[in-house]
Amino acid sequence: MQRRMLSAIAATGLGLVLAASTTSPSLAVTGGAGVTRATASEQCRTIDFDKADVTPIASTDPARPGIRHRLTVSGTKSGSNVRVRLVPLTYIRQPAYWGITVTGCVSGPGLTVLLPYTVTYDFDATMGSCGVEVLGATRSQQIDLAGCRPTTLAGTTWLLDPTSLGVPVPTGASITANFSATGLSGSSGCNTYMTTYSTDATGAFKIGTIAMTARACDAVTMKAESTYLSRLTTSTQVQSTKTQLLLRNGGQTLLAFTPAAAATTA
Repeated sequence: MQRRMLSAIAATGLGLVLAASTTSPSLAVTGGAGVTRATASEQCRTIDFDKADVTPIASTDPARPGIRHRLTVSGTKSGSNVRVRLVPLTYIRQPAYWGITVTGCVSGPGLTVLLPYTVTYDFDATMGSCGVEVLGATRSQQIDLAGCRPTTLAGTTWLLDPTSLGVPVPTGASITANFSATGLSGSSGCNTYMTTYSTDATGAFKIGTIAMTARACDAVTMKAESTYLSRLTTSTQVQSTKTQLLLRNGGQTLLAFTPAAAATTA
């Protein structure tokens, strides 16, 4: 009885937030004050961290050849009886950033003292389509492993991937997008166009009124041009990396581009 009381007192002293379950959330039993009981004598909560980074490591498992990733998280725990581990969340569909909680579990009596900790978690690929997100009690950190972070558009030139347009693009009728600090211009297949654009750190994208020349081309080219301009004006999100630019609306990709220099070289 005394040992259980000491465990409860040590757990209450953590002052932490509810942690995700280890591998099967349905097996976790949530107790009072947001405490997840992993076992009858262990209580787990999400705790904070100071630093998190991912480094590539060579796999030593013959069944998993190649390069893997190692997530290393460090911080300070509040007791000698706090066991820290990294617990990935469970998803029905692959998210952009796979959440991994920093979990502190209390088992048995221990000293209430601040101690440094470092824990690691090894994984294949990027887990999420973009990477992982480390989840602490009061902060989180996304780690991009697939180059999903928006890059500066100013000074870049892109060539449309014709397969993303949904209608035929005649050979030689290249569609381009040239970005300055606030301006967007290029070839829409038949004519040249120019407009203004704006974007922000969240990836929101908006263009202004389009001005263009009045050249007439064949019907197939004109159809490709009108489709491109229509999709350009309805794009509300931008996602860019060094190798790809996507213009999207509501999660649907409307236009996909590759760097013009790379496309020309190919």
